[in-house]
Amino acid sequence: MKNLYFALVVLALAGCELFEKEVKPFEKCPLTLTQRGAYSNANNQEVGVVFEAFDCNNEPFTITNADITGYETVGGEQKPLRSETKAALYSIKGTFAASAILVLDTSGSITQDATVFNQLKSAAKAFAQKVLASESQYVSIIVFDGRQYAFLVTTATGRNVFKNYSEVATVIDGLVCGANINPQGDKLCADSSTNLYNAIIAGAQVSQSLKSYFIQQAVIPSNGIYRGNVILFTDGTDEANYVTLEQAKNVISQTSSETNYYTIGLASSDINSSVLKQLGPDGYFAAESGSMLAAEFDKVAVKLNKLANNIKKFAYCTATRNGTVTFELIHNSSNEKISYMFNANNKGTGCPLGTTPANGRISEKVLPDSFNLPITQL
Repeated sequence: MKNLYFALVVLALAGCELFEKEVKPFEKCPLTLTQRGAYSNANNQEVGVVFEAFDCNNEPFTITNADITGYETVGGEQKPLRSETKAALYSIKGTFAASAILVLDTSGSITQDATVFNQLKSAAKAFAQKVLASESQYVSIIVFDGRQYAFLVTTATGRNVFKNYSEVATVIDGLVCGANINPQGDKLCADSSTNLYNAIIAGAQVSQSLKSYFIQQAVIPSNGIYRGNVILFTDGTDEANYVTLEQAKNVISQTSSETNYYTIGLASSDINSSVLKQLGPDGYFAAESGSMLAAEFDKVAVKLNKLANNIKKFAYCTATRNGTVTFELIHNSSNEKISYMFNANNKGTGCPLGTTPANGRISEKVLPDSFNLPITQL
């Protein structure tokens, strides 16, 4: 009987092991495809969707041409895209821009400790250098203390949106108590308190303004893709009481479709990690000391670079000339899909997709190094 029991146990364990081996990819950790845009060019056959892929930890997931299959459903019949459609993943260079808006606490507890203040500035510079090494990303700096308004740091020549790291480094190095924050003469270290909740709202305001300004400056087309990233650093809680936590959270909720929010907290007797997690729904990072700030800022920079490289455009030339068509892009291993319905009426025959090596019909324009967003008080 004992031998029979032992045999049954072995068989059960073997069965479990076999079952584990047969689990299909993504069953335990599902993949998510998130659509960011879609279009059907009325003048020719080109159709496309812009999307991102995330794993079950909401981390960017790399997709290649071999991972996906495109289908068209016409009149109820599903048809795989044929080789002559020239379907492929393409870069979105020229149609995408991202902003990293550093919102830095310059209240008394930070600026009066020279060591910590210098560690913060070094961490912010290293962050900017890594982010700006990635294509199509810009950096702006906001500072805040206990005053009613936060301030977008602007050079004497009026620039406050930067693509060039040397300019950002100069701006950050120039954050010295008593120095001008902007040409209007607002100065750093004018108040020792902390207007924390307004600071995150200021970041949201700049992010929204940047999208409009990027379009005005032809950095991206009017139908381009924009992602804002607000990164707030503090060592304290809101003391100024100009804005409530609920008001700040409402602004975050209203703008979260195009802007991500991160917070970095430096350990102190005033820090409230619960509040910072609410202000940073896309990631809260904690530094136990000033010497650890660089590592926490770097984690955010790595995340932003992954996100910037995660947006893909799948474009193809449809052979359909008439009627309503549903396009589906399916991830082969997970069966996750996104779909787009378009009208194929009056499609032309001159689809030029793929005629430009590597990037399809995406613009290769050179982005400006820096420019001026006309905002001072936030």
